[in-house]
Amino acid sequence: MRAMRGGGRGGRQALAAALALSAAALAACNDSGRTTNVFNNGVDCGLVRDDLVGSWSVTVVAGTRSFTNCTGTGSSGSVTTSGSPITYSNVTVTANTSAAFPEGGVGYTVIGAGVNRSDELIANLEADSCLAQFQVWFNADKAYVQCLGTFDRSTLSIAANCDSAESDSDGNGTVDTFCSLSSALSATAHVL
Repeated sequence: MRAMRGGGRGGRQALAAALALSAAALAACNDSGRTTNVFNNGVDCGLVRDDLVGSWSVTVVAGTRSFTNCTGTGSSGSVTTSGSPITYSNVTVTANTSAAFPEGGVGYTVIGAGVNRSDELIANLEADSCLAQFQVWFNADKAYVQCLGTFDRSTLSIAANCDSAESDSDGNGTVDTFCSLSSALSATAHVL
């Protein structure tokens, strides 16, 4: 009976074991096991919706890249970028919560309308880490170039590398081919 009240040696060992398990469980809260969304080691970039509201200017360096390792309907193609900035003034910013993402997470989606499509700019930004993925439509090639970088709140910009593309290989208005680029392109996006 004495061990059950924690007064004996066995009780102290059980209490110590329970405390150790509790400490391990607390440490697991920072594990990105996709079941609990907690700050990443206490890091939060402080991103808020107002950081993303406004016109966006995107520049992908000039170059032509072939599509490689494609999946989907098409199997080949290329995209040519001019290096000229593209400005999107009709931009919508919406918040996404973990209910919108089965794998969890909180962030923002940015959609910018262009001349040829209502979604020529699509960006997704994570609110906690400022990780940013954006893609820009190149109408001549019927393809999005996809870029990955980090949003810098002090400059309201993303410096990114673009290493993949999605294309509408049959020209019906729907993306159906997903490819890597033969080599990466660099890009910048700025909230104006």
